[in-house]
Amino acid sequence: MRQNTRLFSFAKNDMPSSLWILHRSLQLHQAELVLIQMKTLICLTVLSFFHVDAALPPLTSSTGWQPCTIENRKFDRVQCNNFTAPLCYPGRCDSLRSINVFVKRILSNSTKANRSVWVLDGGPGIASVGMEPLMQKLYDDLGGDWTLYTMDHRGTGRSERLACGDKTSDAVCVNALHAKYGDNAAGFSVTSAASDIVALSHSIDPTSLWFVYGVSYGSFLVERVMHVANDAGVSFRGFVLDSVIPETMLVPNAEADYAIIAGRFLDACDANAACHELVGSQPLRDRVTQFYVDIDKLSSPSSSFCHQWLLHQAEDDDESGVASTAAKKLFASLIRDGDTRNLFPPLFVKLARCAATDYAALDTFADFLDAGDVYEDNFDNPTVDSPTLYNVIAYSERQIWFNAPTPSLATLERQFRSEVIAEGFYEQLPLACLYTNHAAAACDDLDLPTTASFVYKPDEYFGRVAAVPSDASVLVLNGNLDVITPDTQAKYQFDAYDTRRKLYVNVTHAAHNAAGTACGYAALFSYLEAVGDVAKVNKTCGVMPPLSFGITDAVALDAFGSLDDIILVDAPTSPIPTTRLPMPVASSAAASATIVVASIMASMAL
Repeated sequence: MRQNTRLFSFAKNDMPSSLWILHRSLQLHQAELVLIQMKTLICLTVLSFFHVDAALPPLTSSTGWQPCTIENRKFDRVQCNNFTAPLCYPGRCDSLRSINVFVKRILSNSTKANRSVWVLDGGPGIASVGMEPLMQKLYDDLGGDWTLYTMDHRGTGRSERLACGDKTSDAVCVNALHAKYGDNAAGFSVTSAASDIVALSHSIDPTSLWFVYGVSYGSFLVERVMHVANDAGVSFRGFVLDSVIPETMLVPNAEADYAIIAGRFLDACDANAACHELVGSQPLRDRVTQFYVDIDKLSSPSSSFCHQWLLHQAEDDDESGVASTAAKKLFASLIRDGDTRNLFPPLFVKLARCAATDYAALDTFADFLDAGDVYEDNFDNPTVDSPTLYNVIAYSERQIWFNAPTPSLATLERQFRSEVIAEGFYEQLPLACLYTNHAAAACDDLDLPTTASFVYKPDEYFGRVAAVPSDASVLVLNGNLDVITPDTQAKYQFDAYDTRRKLYVNVTHAAHNAAGTACGYAALFSYLEAVGDVAKVNKTCGVMPPLSFGITDAVALDAFGSLDDIILVDAPTSPIPTTRLPMPVASSAAASATIVVASIMASMAL
């Protein structure tokens, strides 16, 4: 171009008229080309501005809104719908295949301002069934003024559920997924699921004030919704992250993070008079550490029963044949859940003592474990949840598995052994290797078959924090006894948001799913009641009593068959709060008498 410009840069007086005519004609032709180029550039700029919006076509209903049930009960405001969505949104993958996306809602009965909120579960791989009680509770407490939505995010339930069957080997499963969907694992990515939410919101009611709540992995999905909505030009007025997976925080040792929070629970037992009396005067951390040594060495004649008992409990989940490893994982499974953590002190006392008088109680507890599926509590509904989707997303999104490089098996096992209470993340490495077809060097030493792989590459949103829209706000909730998503991660994500319209609520004593406690629920409810005004969120929860280690006699008898070594409490007047579903609360005012936010860090518009 520079050479051509110089060729035609001479004056009219230096040439014959015929040449000048030719020169002038070429100049005009060149000017037309420049004009065409400018018009093309303008068009491309306009298209670029709308490219994501164009990539999110409106999703059409295949059934229309039909009456359906919630919590297996009929309610005339509950409706279900099935929408047709592309497996691959433009630019995500290459398939032209369509999939079904299932949506359930409780329709507002109000003539007031049109307000809607998505209620999303986690996993990855958990369908929407577990969110129905929260939907019903919020709908009632908000006076029917809001429409409550949930969905089976793609890959779960009634939305193209990924499954291979219980008897299918993991390697065969990966190959079957690839055979069915090809190189289109991105069709089940976090971004594709977020695109469904954004496209559905705009398709269902573009005039509504849209909010979105997500718990656990659902918080990560909400974070991605913010990205996609920003690029698509679709407005959301509020985002609630509960039990947070951060977008950019590096977590090189998940076992250590887990152990820090578990240690808070052990320390709280030491500080509690009843728990301290039960477990003994020695610090509980030290007692547990010594127990691991003793149970492996069979240091007392009676410990053989408990040694075998632990190995039996772990036979489906651990092949190490080490009793202390089985004990550590069992303790971790109990402590991670607000429903079961208070069973740890009496169980530990019985295992450490391991007298003949404890055998019957331990056998009863084994039945309790089997009935409650404590080890696998993430997937409560096997017909709709999808552990397979968990694998696809977890081993593609490095914020959920491990940031590269993946640690070796020896490193992961060493991290597990070095902690008093730990989950055992090293068990996931073989699955990660199969789904990625040995992409990490850590897979080289594992004797595993090669596969076709079924994962996707990080997209443009990886390692970025979305900008909070100027007219939107963010509420971040996390429990300070949440071992699965520690509160340090929630605070990290909160600090990364560059907005004054945000609020962080760290809920004392709460385990995973802060909204499953009265305090967390009050914060969520008041945030929606105030239509996202963080200055009006309920922060006056009253005086929180110390953490209780008591369990009811009914629970004690169910778990152990006796009341020996049990810290009893009177039966509560309402159901025990769970880590999955919210505790019923009459109203935010009633809740304020019994709940507290131990640490509230807020940055808000005045």
